[in-house]
Amino acid sequence: MASTGTVRTTLKGVKQTLKGTVRKAIKGSVRTSLKGAKQTLQGAVKVKGTIRSSLKGVSQRLSGQRKYQGPVRTSLKQVASQANGFVKGKSSMTVVTNALSANITLLDQNPASIPSTGFLGLGTLTAGEGIAGNDQVLTDALPASVAFQSAAANYGRLLRIPANARLQHLFIGTDIVLDSANPQTLAFDISVGFSDSLGDGTPYYLQGLVSDTTKTGVSVAANAASRNKAFGLMTLSGNGGTTNPVPPIDVTLAAPGTPYSLAPAVTGVALAAGSSAIPLITLWQTPLARIFGYTSKQGYVIDNPGWCDIIINVTVASTTAVAGNIIGRAEYIF
Repeated sequence: MASTGTVRTTLKGVKQTLKGTVRKAIKGSVRTSLKGAKQTLQGAVKVKGTIRSSLKGVSQRLSGQRKYQGPVRTSLKQVASQANGFVKGKSSMTVVTNALSANITLLDQNPASIPSTGFLGLGTLTAGEGIAGNDQVLTDALPASVAFQSAAANYGRLLRIPANARLQHLFIGTDIVLDSANPQTLAFDISVGFSDSLGDGTPYYLQGLVSDTTKTGVSVAANAASRNKAFGLMTLSGNGGTTNPVPPIDVTLAAPGTPYSLAPAVTGVALAAGSSAIPLITLWQTPLARIFGYTSKQGYVIDNPGWCDIIINVTVASTTAVAGNIIGRAEYIF
């Protein structure tokens, strides 16, 4: 019985010891776990603070962007409004880009229109009409004798050029003071007419004649009142005792009629508009004979009826004539 009691006491002690050990072990484990959890939470709190700081920075940046967003929206709104205005035609500003002349349009459509491309010669533009041509230069002098200057209706010729030339510039002047009076009175008009040669290929029915102002293929005498006077009327009105000779003046500016200011910067010289109203671009790009409307009996255009001369017609005689020269210079593409 004593042994049994002793065993029971021993087992009870062991049990209590075990309970204490288990409790301590569990308590230690719980403390350790709680401590780890606490540390984890503290780390999370730190991360949360960092996230809050980052979010705050992002928020501040967004706020700054919003400040600029207003002006950007306003600018975009203005651009959109202007674009709508252009589309609706409400704006006074018109945008035109890459406008083309008729000849540039042809060259863009058919590059073979450029010369020297060989086999597509039918598409070639004519020299002087949209592409470069060889510029010919001719100078000449018409003797203006005292007799020549003495009466209206006297006329003379200078500067023989092909009838199919495209005239670019025509300069007319004098080499001395032809009228020494004060005031001067000499005046002459400038026409283009046909050669009077019997052997240069100019048709017999045109030889020596001048086309009239109608430009319909009508020919008249070189001093007829209806002569074309294509390059105007030059009048001397200065003091012949002090005035210099007339420097070569580009009288092609008189060809269109009245669109241009024709007063040359020369004292005592006036240039009045021509009588045939030939636009400059027409003069530059069209053979002379075609400008004046010459055709065959079948109605075909005649581009090359021989040769043409520049005709000087005295309209007012000199008061005190001095023999000299009326000088000329022609530039043309042929």
